[in-house]
Amino acid sequence: MVKILSLIMFVTSLIGNQFDKELRNYLAERLTSYNDFEYELIRLPKGVKRIKVLENEEFQLNGDIAYVPVEIYNNQHNIINSFVTVRLKLMKKVYVAVDDIKPETKLTPDLFEEKIMDVSTLRGAYFLDKAKIKNFRNVRKIYKGSILVEELMEKIPDIVSGDVLEAISQSGSVAVSTKAFAREDGNVGERIKIRTIDNIQFTAEIIDNNKVIVLE
Repeated sequence: MVKILSLIMFVTSLIGNQFDKELRNYLAERLTSYNDFEYELIRLPKGVKRIKVLENEEFQLNGDIAYVPVEIYNNQHNIINSFVTVRLKLMKKVYVAVDDIKPETKLTPDLFEEKIMDVSTLRGAYFLDKAKIKNFRNVRKIYKGSILVEELMEKIPDIVSGDVLEAISQSGSVAVSTKAFAREDGNVGERIKIRTIDNIQFTAEIIDNNKVIVLE
C-alpha cells in the first residue's frame, strides 16, 4: 500500500492532476454498469515525462486489474503507446445471504438483502433478478454474507422427489389414474421413478407439475 501511495504521489507530482482526471473520466465512461468504483495506479512505464489517456481506445479488464491504453512522452521526447496498470474495486448492488442457506433450499427474496459490494474478484456471475429468485434452489450451501451467484443456483424441477402425483395408466381406450409419489426430481418430458400408495414402483413420463403417464 505504501508503494502504491508513493507511486500515485510521484505521478501527481510529476505530471499534475490532469492525468488523474483523464484516467477517472476514462474509467467512469466504461464502468457505468457498476454503482461506483475505486482505483489505484500500480504500474507505470519507466522514463515518464507526461502521460495522456487514449480515450478512443478500449481497456483490458481482468478481474480487479485494468490495463488502460496511454500515450507516453518520455525524457527523450519520444511518444510511445503503452498501458498503465490499475487495480479496481468495482462496487455493485447485489443480493447477499442474510444467514447460512442449506443445499437444495427453495430460494426466496427474504433470504437475501441488497448491499453494495466489491465484485471485482467475485467468482461467478452475480444474480440480480429479484422477481425470479423464487424459481431457483441452491445446489451448494450458501454462507451468510455471500453474494448470490448463478453458479450456486439451479431451476427448481417441475417435480421434486416426494411430490404427490396423479399417475395415469393407459390400456387401450381405458385410462386409470391413481395417487403416487415421485422418487426423483424431473422436468416435463423426462422419465422418473414413482411409487404408488401400494408401494409398487413404476417408471413414468412427466406431463406437468403434478401428473405423470405410467410407462412400465
